[in-house]
Amino acid sequence: MTATFGSGGHVYLGWTLRSGFFPGDWNCTVTTVIEAGEGMTAVAADLRAFLREE
Repeated sequence: MTATFGSGGHVYLGWTLRSGFFPGDWNCTVTTVIEAGEGMTAVAADLRAFLREE
């Protein structure tokens, strides 16, 4: 995961999935744009809840 603060009060979150760590392995990256402030608070809460699920 990467995070970059952009203009206009937006945060760009890059999410990458990889099949492994070797040169021939596949990877996929998706970028989501979130409003700083309440938007980031909501995403953080959702992510925290998702990672705690069993």
